[in-house]
Amino acid sequence: MLAAIARNTGRPFIDAASLLFTQAGHWGLYAAMLASLALGAAFAVKLHDYSLLAVQAGVIPALVILQFVSRRLLDACGRLAHTDGAEIGSTAVLDACALAAMLAGLATVIGMTVVAVETRLVWVALPGLAGFIVLEYLAILAVNPEALDLSVEPEVGLAEEAIGFFSSMVMMLARLAPVLWGVGVLWGAAEIILASVSVFADAASLWPALEWTTPAIALFALVPLWAYLKLLAYHLLVALVRAVLSVPDRNAE
Repeated sequence: MLAAIARNTGRPFIDAASLLFTQAGHWGLYAAMLASLALGAAFAVKLHDYSLLAVQAGVIPALVILQFVSRRLLDACGRLAHTDGAEIGSTAVLDACALAAMLAGLATVIGMTVVAVETRLVWVALPGLAGFIVLEYLAILAVNPEALDLSVEPEVGLAEEAIGFFSSMVMMLARLAPVLWGVGVLWGAAEIILASVSVFADAASLWPALEWTTPAIALFALVPLWAYLKLLAYHLLVALVRAVLSVPDRNAE
């Protein structure tokens, strides 16, 4: 099953998905800006409290800044997402990660769908769908080591194997960043849009449940910054380790 997934995906699929979700995240932030303003207006009309409109309007500049920063950092992450030829002895760990991510994604979407049906709340299924997309993409990354800039060499040395294992974990997270950013932003924007549409049903009970939505969007919008810092730390650490490993060879010469 994992081999079939690898055959039908590969680097072109991964690059296309990364680009798609990057653009989806950018447009999702635009939607979140408009939906935040609409939500504040809806609450103001329903509750006759225009302070909520001012709060939601204040969210827009923050989202504009986050969008600008995230776009630049995603471009920088794409430049840094390489391993300088790291090697691994086998794909055993990556295959285990792929299987675990795939099963976790299926369990997440099925579980949240069941909860949504039982509670009759459609929005409850959204985090399950978001988790499914992210985890299945992670599984696809794990079965495609060439997309992570890794090569499989059974005779690789122990030190290079350790570097390769570390590289595989960092590169998976780095490659996951655009999808996590796009899915997270779309999820938050969808929550705000649904709230804007249904606010006139019961505004007082919806507001406390939505207080976390804007911070969640901001958190997902900061994923590119997290990935960028992780890649910088990775390249610095690997350079230091390889410099230390090369000392015995120089002494031998």
